[in-house]
Amino acid sequence: MDVVSLLALRLCARDLYDVVRATFTVDRMRIARRYVNDPQALWDILRHARASIGGPAALAFILRDPDLFPDVLDIYVNLEYGQQLEDSLLQRQALGLTFETAVEVGDDLANDVALPPNEMRSTTLRTPNGRRLIIHISTSASSIEHLVASWTSAFVNYVSADVVACAYPTLTLRRRALALPVHELRLLQERDAHAWLLKKGFMLARYPDAWPEYPATCKPTYDPFLWKHRCYHDLYICPDQARFFGDAGSLLALFDPLEADVEHLRQHHALPFGVVAVWRLYTGLKTCHGRCFKSDPLLLPNYYTHPAVLIGRSIRLRCTFPLQHIIYDEYVSA
Repeated sequence: MDVVSLLALRLCARDLYDVVRATFTVDRMRIARRYVNDPQALWDILRHARASIGGPAALAFILRDPDLFPDVLDIYVNLEYGQQLEDSLLQRQALGLTFETAVEVGDDLANDVALPPNEMRSTTLRTPNGRRLIIHISTSASSIEHLVASWTSAFVNYVSADVVACAYPTLTLRRRALALPVHELRLLQERDAHAWLLKKGFMLARYPDAWPEYPATCKPTYDPFLWKHRCYHDLYICPDQARFFGDAGSLLALFDPLEADVEHLRQHHALPFGVVAVWRLYTGLKTCHGRCFKSDPLLLPNYYTHPAVLIGRSIRLRCTFPLQHIIYDEYVSA
């Protein structure tokens, strides 16, 4: 039974609610226990640092498939709490973690190790059983900014101490994913993950057209060159579509909504609150030139999106170069 089925089950009766809550607790502890001796201590530290688990481990949690659990646990945290999280994990003796390597922006090229987009630092810790924890520190105040910059929809998910989130449940729960082809992936870890998803039974495609039931049920749209395409906006599986956790196409749920202190989470900017990350999933140059192309549902009417975004008191020019799948930031004094 996947996460969506469990969430539906807990709505039926209070007894079932308690069963589902206990199931989620066991599942979360099972994740941590694969890597450390004290799983509760790990989750307490992650909660304090507003951090979450992503990558294959979050995918395994959502599909509730133990065969998907990797030997590496990916942890995502924002720039403010990154160093604090590293120190807390290493200082907690019950976890038994030891420092292995760290790569920061600037020295990643010198070490011949490339960091993913929107990532400031990556720190690897070795666990007592020989597995690893990788702490991914973002370049901003958002703890999931670098998570949503993934090359595939399969990994745009997270599990925190209080929340589970899946960006593309329509695809993910069917083991389908929008993704770049392997020859366009520039990082070795991305190419390895591509092979891993295929091995685990996932179907990967650039566009939703690859699965016939989607174009068969969606309305056509036309680009300026009169090529006919389908609009997948209503299914929330269009790569050009602006998305965020909490929109109608995503799964976002508290593990225990009846007992959770929502106001406390809000005040401390803990997930699912805090700085929101909005993204588009790049999978290629093709577009239907529909309403997601320039007019953005997240903006006010008559506002349009462009490849460059200006942010803050200094001008932050952010441009995406699709063929290299990288983000380039240039700062210009105001």
